[in-house]
Amino acid sequence: MKKNIALLLTAGFLFAFLALAGCAPEEKEPNGGTQDPEPLTEAEWESAFSAKSFTNYTMSGTMVPDSGKSSEIFAQLATDGNDVLIYTKVAMDTDPQETYYKETEDTVYRYSKNGDIWICEESDYFNSENVYIYCAWLIDQFSLFTFDESTGDYTAPSVEANYAELSQTFENCLVRFENKKLSHLEYKIIPDNVTLSLEYSDYGTTSVTLPQVGA
Repeated sequence: MKKNIALLLTAGFLFAFLALAGCAPEEKEPNGGTQDPEPLTEAEWESAFSAKSFTNYTMSGTMVPDSGKSSEIFAQLATDGNDVLIYTKVAMDTDPQETYYKETEDTVYRYSKNGDIWICEESDYFNSENVYIYCAWLIDQFSLFTFDESTGDYTAPSVEANYAELSQTFENCLVRFENKKLSHLEYKIIPDNVTLSLEYSDYGTTSVTLPQVGA
């Protein structure tokens, strides 16, 4: 099955965002200045953004266009043997929904509600990659960021990044780490003029329980 990892970029960004569709996330408090006070090495930066760092974690935040209503994002990923279990919620101008995914080596199963009943069907999207792509483009951008010793923030006014064979511009970029793990990420996508603010937490402790089909 083809992996649709390029959908979050350029015109496809919102389409893959919709692939996470669900209801409003639980609000999380900001990190409150608990980010790492010392700068990371380039190797530590690359490790923090590598795919292997995002196999068990929670992500939440907002997507705010320059014009129009904001949307809220929530995702949890956990492993179950060789499978990946995913729970997603997205609040937009749609009826609230909850969505779960189970990714095996070659198939994705999507769990959603039909009325009040949970159903399961195969899906075209590898959602773990659709979630990871929000930060994956940063893995080789270490040299473009400036570290602020007073805040622990990394900032870059503009970054041109190539990912999934597409080029995208990100402005007003801000990155924070806790224990050498990504904890907070902000940037504005150009020319879509959409600003994302994302929190990352619960590395290694996030759990996902799939719903009972037919219940």
